[in-house]
This record gives sequence, structure tokens and C-alpha cells, in this order.
Amino acid sequence: MVKKLLYRERYEKSAKKDPFRCNSCGEEMDLWKIWVPQYGVIFDEEKRLWNGVYGIISGSSAEQEIAALPMYEQLCFEGL
Repeated sequence: MVKKLLYRERYEKSAKKDPFRCNSCGEEMDLWKIWVPQYGVIFDEEKRLWNGVYGIISGSSAEQEIAALPMYEQLCFEGL
């Protein structure tokens, strides 16, 4: 039986690099948002947080901590 590889494992095997490791500093990155030209945003972790997927109660200290986080976006440079 062959083990099904996760996206991260498949990418690392074909590209010889970890897609969740920063090229500049080497720190592990989290998946925040996926945008595809044909479909737009197909995954949005910020929206999941605000919709209460993780049980964060409005007005809680956790919500205030999330709101204080700096906003970063990864840009896609097609064809590079």
C-alpha cells in the first residue's frame, strides 16, 4: 500500500524545497490565503478566524490579540 502524500510533501519532492519555509530567513510560514486567477480567493484563514471556526468569542482577549497581529500577504509573481 502506498501512503498518500500531503501537498507539502508532494511539493517538496518535486521542487526540492519546502513551500512553508521562508526563502529569506528559513522560518516556517503558515498558510493564510490562497488566491487563484481563475477563481479568486479559495482559502482564507482570516475569514475562518473571524467566523468563529476556532471558537473565539467576540470581545475576548484572543480576538484582541488577533486584531493586533501585523497583516502580511504573499504575492504571486507568475512566470518567475
